[in-house]
Amino acid sequence: MLKRIPQHRYLAIQTKTAMPENEMERALYVLIHGVRELNKKTPLKKWKKEQKIPEEIKYVYDVYQTTELKSLLESFLLSTVDDYEIYKATGVTVEESQTYRHLFFDTEVFRNDLDIIAFLKSIPDTAPTKELYKIAFHQGFGALRWNYCRDKGEIGADEAMQTILSDSYYQFLSNRGKPLTSKIAKEARDIAKIAISCIQTLNTNKEGPSVGDEEKSLRFMFDTARPNKTVNEMEKDGKRVVH
Repeated sequence: MLKRIPQHRYLAIQTKTAMPENEMERALYVLIHGVRELNKKTPLKKWKKEQKIPEEIKYVYDVYQTTELKSLLESFLLSTVDDYEIYKATGVTVEESQTYRHLFFDTEVFRNDLDIIAFLKSIPDTAPTKELYKIAFHQGFGALRWNYCRDKGEIGADEAMQTILSDSYYQFLSNRGKPLTSKIAKEARDIAKIAISCIQTLNTNKEGPSVGDEEKSLRFMFDTARPNKTVNEMEKDGKRVVH
């Protein structure tokens, strides 16, 4: 169980169990409880009635109160620490992301992946937005961006191939040691073929055509042409032949 949940600062301010430690938190306190309540608690630091609450705090507070927006933004914050990437994908400014992280979704409470898994399990299975957090953790920022943003970003060929390879490989492994029906066995074989194809493509991209593949191709060409042409004739045509 997590010692602190990501919403710990907001809940402390909402329930008045902790006093604001900075101007950002003071602004939220006033937004929730009003100027008079803050001045009762902190008489040495009066909040002026004419002082304005920053617009980014008003905005992120509205987001927090809207289930769909809250879950979507928190999923992005869970998927990456790069707030500029979130800005490019969603239009939420870096300052707004940083403000939301501090006040409503402190991802620093997660010491490791086990803490994140515990957090995911704490979300009821009936919650319609749980899938967002699962995508963020299991598939990452790129998958969220692809599924929910107008700007899909750029994906490198090798990166995409590596992801497909990983998914295919682990799906194939998940069937090992299990009694397979003919349908599952066929699917496992298909997944294995995808993984092998990815490996071959990645190796080709890194090293060029492998010697083995090149030799097979050349031998096929030689065997096909040999009945009609000599080796010297083939080489005159510009074809290199493996002897």
